[in-house]
Parts: sequence; structure tokens; C-alpha cells
Amino acid sequence: MNSYEKEKHLYSIEDLSFLEVQYRLREQPVLVVVLGGTETYSCKAVNGIATRICRSFGEALCSKMDLLMAPVLPFGCSVPYMAFEGTSGIKPKTLTYLLGDLFRCWIFQKFRYFFVINPLAANSESLNEVSGRLAGSKSEVQFKIVDFHNDETIHKILKNNDAILPGAERFEKAFLALASFLYPSMVRNCDAFGYKVSQEWDRKRYRSWKKRGADPAKYRKLFPSGVVDPDVVSGLHAQKGGNIYEEILNYLMRETENFLNGKIKGYNA
Repeated sequence: MNSYEKEKHLYSIEDLSFLEVQYRLREQPVLVVVLGGTETYSCKAVNGIATRICRSFGEALCSKMDLLMAPVLPFGCSVPYMAFEGTSGIKPKTLTYLLGDLFRCWIFQKFRYFFVINPLAANSESLNEVSGRLAGSKSEVQFKIVDFHNDETIHKILKNNDAILPGAERFEKAFLALASFLYPSMVRNCDAFGYKVSQEWDRKRYRSWKKRGADPAKYRKLFPSGVVDPDVVSGLHAQKGGNIYEEILNYLMRETENFLNGKIKGYNA
């Protein structure tokens, strides 16, 4: 058995040589692409929570279905929240250029099917623009995008687990529950810094802030605890996060099978 056969379980192209990627690519021209962002989900969570959680979904999906995964993109369109220390991001136009360049490289290498996981609503416009343009220019290139904020099945899973709050942008409760299960150390105690989570969410003020230009400094003044309210930090049990994780992962696997059905060997109905 050669060294590659011993390491056949590896799925991230970060951990493979170009010859190993070439070998896998000839069998399956499929790439799982995970987007992320450094964005605050209240003082209760670390800044990279969305990236880490979606990386976990991508790794589990690729491990179970023997697919290749691109390096996770850790920055998204989080600029409006940069008044919170550690949060950083790029503008939608920059993300559009960046994704366009990355996907064109992979298409040149003969990847043809892209399964994309996106946790941030602010990334959606750029991602949809790039995927639509590239799929339209090359008929053999296809995209399947699972956008957490716009996916009806994921919304249903979160609602059934009491992990979504009013408004499509309100996913912090779900991410905190998932973190409690996957990475308990990512959920922190604000009291250790003398910080109390007591800010009540005001949807009207939030919408007004977005409509008037989404100024980062104004957001920090309006919501010093981040997008959080007392209801978010109650009931953050690892068991609930585990249920959500299993249901979403199973959904991602079904969507992958449906996407690749009839296109890739081993995915025929």
C-alpha cells in the first residue's frame, strides 16, 4: 500500500499534494467550498464561531461522502460589525472579485461541481452573482448553494429546535447552541469581564440602522452586547446543539446526493 492509499481519508486540499488532488479530481470533479466570517454573536461567543461551525459541517460531509474540500474562507462581508474588537471583513464587491478568482482557478483545474456552504447573509449577494455568472458561461459547471439564512429546510430545523428568533438575520441562538455542542470552550462567560448581557433586542432600531447606512460605530452604541437579548442566552444546551447538528448534517448529505445524482459515479439513483 502506497503512502497515498494510507492517507486516503484526507479530504482537505490543504493536506494533499497536487498529485493527490489530481488523482481524486479524475474520479470526482467535486469541491465542497465553505465560507465563513469573523463576526460577533454576542459577548458570549468567540468571533470565529460561524467559520468554525461551518468548517465542522464541511469536514463531516466530506469525510462521510469522500469528497474534497477547499480551504475555508475565514472572512466574509462583516464590515458593518467591525466596531466589535476582532471582527473584520471585506466589502461585497471585494468578495465578488475574490470568489470569482478562486472559482475560475478551480474550474481551470477541471473541477465541475461546487457544493457551497454559506453561514452569513451578507455573503449571499456576492456568492449568487459569481455562481450565476460562471455557471451561465460554462454549461458543464454547476453550483449547489446551501445558504443558512435563506434555506427553508434549515429554518424549519432551527424552528423545531427553538433555535431561531424573529427575522431572517437572527441566527445567533442557533450558532450558540451548535457551539455549545461542538466547541463548548467557544461559549464564554461575560461576567468574567464584568459584562452583563441585559440588552433587549430592538428589531425596529436594527432595521433603521441598516437603512441609514449600517454605520459600525452607531451599531456598537445601539447594541453594546452585539446582536443578543436575554432570550438568546437561555437554554443553550449541548443536547439541543447536538440535535441541530445531526439534522443539518443529514440534510447536507441528502442535498449532496441529490446534486450529484447521475453526474458522478457512485451517486446514481
